[in-house]
Amino acid sequence: PTKSDASFGIDEDSVVDDETKLRKKLESLFESYDQILVEEYIGGREFCIPTIGYDKTLVLPPLEIDYGEHFIEGPKILSFKAKWSKNSNAFKSTYAKLAENLDQKLESSLKSTAKKVFELLGCSGYATVDVRLDNEGNIFVLEVNPNPYLAKDSDIVKAATKAGITPIQLFNKII
Repeated sequence: PTKSDASFGIDEDSVVDDETKLRKKLESLFESYDQILVEEYIGGREFCIPTIGYDKTLVLPPLEIDYGEHFIEGPKILSFKAKWSKNSNAFKSTYAKLAENLDQKLESSLKSTAKKVFELLGCSGYATVDVRLDNEGNIFVLEVNPNPYLAKDSDIVKAATKAGITPIQLFNKII
């Protein structure tokens, strides 16, 4: 859905591989939503890159989405269940962790992409830029979340802490 957030309308059957399945999925979605965006599925690694700033943009360390064992067979997507249904296997198997052992070139490319997107869209305060890599290592921007979860245990706080910024310092920078 184009006028929604929090992965509403995105289920484990949202990735389809033929037109018949696409039409069936769209038909069910149009019962609840008036606009739908259809995108090509990129099956590679997924990263969330927290970014903050007003006059000067600061890109925090990237987090990588770990899809765990639940997603070995099917497509790796952050469905509504994976984000919000605490009793589901998708939720229990999916989490963001600080990206470890990133090759320096990849980390630099991820941060550069996040900074460019943040600035091109006129973002300010804080946001996360979610990206995927394809099999050749090309970066595809999935979305920009201009109001990501902001709490003591949030991904943006994890990234700031890794960068040597305390939660209080982070909140002061955002304010």
